Amino acid sequence: MRPILVLLILSAPLAVADEAPELDAFLASLDTLTARFEQTVGIDGQAGEQVSRGSLKILRPGRFRWDYESPTTQLVLSDGQRLWLYDPDLEQVTVRDMDGTLSSTPAMLLGGEGDLDEHFRTGARYEEEGVSWFELVPLAQDSDFVGLRVGFCGVDLCDMELLDKLGQYTRIHFENVVIGEPLDPADFRFDPPEGVDVISESDF
Repeated sequence: MRPILVLLILSAPLAVADEAPELDAFLASLDTLTARFEQTVGIDGQAGEQVSRGSLKILRPGRFRWDYESPTTQLVLSDGQRLWLYDPDLEQVTVRDMDGTLSSTPAMLLGGEGDLDEHFRTGARYEEEGVSWFELVPLAQDSDFVGLRVGFCGVDLCDMELLDKLGQYTRIHFENVVIGEPLDPADFRFDPPEGVDVISESDF
């Protein structure tokens, strides 16, 4: 199970109803974000989980990068126009346009352009073990995800959880979250290394 593909979750600014004022306030003030993350992927009812760790940078609107550091090195990067999925071990990068087909995916929540109300319904809000959770439900009938929830520890983003139609869950825990720190736009550009196979959406 390769961790890189589950991260198509994080890049559209949210317009959230009054039922989630903390989430609304957080996203309204967000322009840049850096964090460490731990991602756990598993399947309900089955033993065994895959844990990945790395770092995240977001520069709104539309730019983000997830650097996976362990157990394998991988990169998910948006330069605002294209989405790059780079696997050094495979010496392969997949690139596709950032278009409307990505706007209803859960990687479209923290960093780019769009309106949450067009793609998600705000569900329950509740406290659980010190975390304030906000549930979001995809409106599209053909969405691969049946639900996701965003968790805050106080005013800080600390967790995100997703569940897909096949019962696979993705849990992302954030640490060392920094909001508003200037970021270098060059960090959100990707030039494929020499010798790497580049696969574009037109090749499919």
